[in-house]
Amino acid sequence: MAGGNPEKLLRIPDLTGFDKTEVIIPRSSRTVYDHAIRNIGVKIIMVDTAEELAAALNARTAMIYLSAGGQLRSCGSPSFSFLSRCLPAPACPSSRAQ
Repeated sequence: MAGGNPEKLLRIPDLTGFDKTEVIIPRSSRTVYDHAIRNIGVKIIMVDTAEELAAALNARTAMIYLSAGGQLRSCGSPSFSFLSRCLPAPACPSSRAQ
Protein backbone atom coordinates (compact mmCIF):
# COMPACT_ATOMS: atom_id res chain seq x y z
CA MET A 1 0.00 0.00 0.00
CA ALA A 2 2.65 2.49 1.02
CA GLY A 3 5.17 1.32 -1.55
CA GLY A 4 8.01 1.50 0.96
CA ASN A 5 7.25 5.14 1.76
CA PRO A 6 7.45 5.54 5.57
CA GLU A 7 5.42 8.78 5.50
CA LYS A 8 2.53 7.03 3.74
CA LEU A 9 2.83 4.05 6.09
CA LEU A 10 2.25 6.30 9.08
CA ARG A 11 -0.91 7.76 7.46
CA ILE A 12 -2.71 4.43 7.00
CA PRO A 13 -5.78 4.14 7.12
CA ASP A 14 -5.92 7.62 5.54
CA LEU A 15 -5.14 6.66 1.94
CA THR A 16 -5.22 10.20 0.56
CA GLY A 17 -2.49 10.41 -2.07
CA PHE A 18 -2.03 6.65 -2.36
CA ASP A 19 -2.01 5.21 -5.86
CA LYS A 20 -3.39 1.79 -4.95
CA THR A 21 -6.50 1.78 -2.78
CA GLU A 22 -8.54 -1.25 -3.88
CA VAL A 23 -8.38 -4.94 -2.95
CA ILE A 24 -10.21 -7.52 -5.05
CA ILE A 25 -11.73 -10.44 -3.15
CA PRO A 26 -13.63 -13.29 -4.79
CA ARG A 27 -16.95 -13.64 -2.95
CA SER A 28 -16.08 -17.28 -2.15
CA SER A 29 -12.96 -16.05 -0.32
CA ARG A 30 -14.86 -13.90 2.18
CA THR A 31 -13.85 -14.71 5.74
CA VAL A 32 -14.18 -13.31 9.23
CA TYR A 33 -10.75 -11.81 8.62
CA ASP A 34 -11.96 -9.43 5.88
CA HIS A 35 -12.01 -6.67 8.46
CA ALA A 36 -8.21 -6.85 8.72
CA ILE A 37 -7.98 -5.83 5.07
CA ARG A 38 -10.79 -3.29 5.32
CA ASN A 39 -9.18 -1.66 8.38
CA ILE A 40 -6.28 -0.33 6.32
CA GLY A 41 -8.75 1.88 4.49
CA VAL A 42 -9.00 0.15 1.12
CA LYS A 43 -12.11 -0.26 -0.97
CA ILE A 44 -13.01 -3.95 -1.29
CA ILE A 45 -14.14 -5.06 -4.75
CA MET A 46 -16.12 -8.32 -4.72
CA VAL A 47 -15.99 -10.61 -7.77
CA ASP A 48 -17.50 -14.00 -8.61
CA THR A 49 -15.95 -14.94 -11.95
CA ALA A 50 -12.62 -14.70 -13.72
CA GLU A 51 -14.30 -12.28 -16.12
CA GLU A 52 -15.30 -9.99 -13.23
CA LEU A 53 -11.79 -10.25 -11.81
CA ALA A 54 -10.26 -9.20 -15.12
CA ALA A 55 -12.73 -6.31 -15.42
CA ALA A 56 -12.05 -5.14 -11.85
CA LEU A 57 -8.29 -4.86 -12.33
CA ASN A 58 -7.07 -1.32 -12.72
CA ALA A 59 -4.29 1.02 -11.69
CA ARG A 60 -5.83 1.33 -8.19
CA THR A 61 -5.65 -2.44 -7.50
CA ALA A 62 -3.32 -3.01 -4.55
CA MET A 63 -3.91 -6.73 -4.12
CA ILE A 64 -6.10 -9.72 -4.91
CA TYR A 65 -7.00 -11.68 -1.78
CA LEU A 66 -7.88 -15.35 -2.23
CA SER A 67 -8.50 -17.60 0.76
CA ALA A 68 -7.70 -21.29 0.76
CA GLY A 69 -10.56 -23.08 -0.91
CA GLY A 70 -11.85 -19.91 -2.57
CA GLN A 71 -13.03 -20.46 -6.11
CA LEU A 72 -13.78 -18.25 -9.09
CA ARG A 73 -16.57 -19.44 -11.30
CA SER A 74 -15.12 -19.41 -14.78
CA CYS A 75 -16.85 -19.83 -18.09
CA GLY A 76 -13.92 -20.81 -20.25
CA SER A 77 -11.84 -17.91 -18.99
CA PRO A 78 -8.30 -18.00 -17.69
CA SER A 79 -7.92 -19.36 -14.18
CA PHE A 80 -7.14 -17.21 -11.18
CA SER A 81 -3.55 -18.50 -11.13
CA PHE A 82 -3.08 -17.55 -14.77
CA LEU A 83 -4.56 -14.08 -14.24
CA SER A 84 -2.51 -13.49 -11.10
CA ARG A 85 0.73 -14.18 -13.01
CA CYS A 86 -0.20 -11.44 -15.48
CA LEU A 87 -1.13 -8.81 -12.91
CA PRO A 88 0.60 -5.70 -11.74
CA ALA A 89 -0.96 -6.37 -8.30
CA PRO A 90 0.18 -9.11 -5.94
CA ALA A 91 -2.14 -12.02 -5.28
CA CYS A 92 -2.31 -12.84 -1.61
CA PRO A 93 -3.57 -16.35 -0.90
CA SER A 94 -4.69 -16.92 2.67
CA SER A 95 -3.55 -19.99 4.53
CA ARG A 96 -6.59 -20.23 6.79
CA ALA A 97 -7.73 -23.75 7.60
CA GLN A 98 -10.77 -25.12 5.82
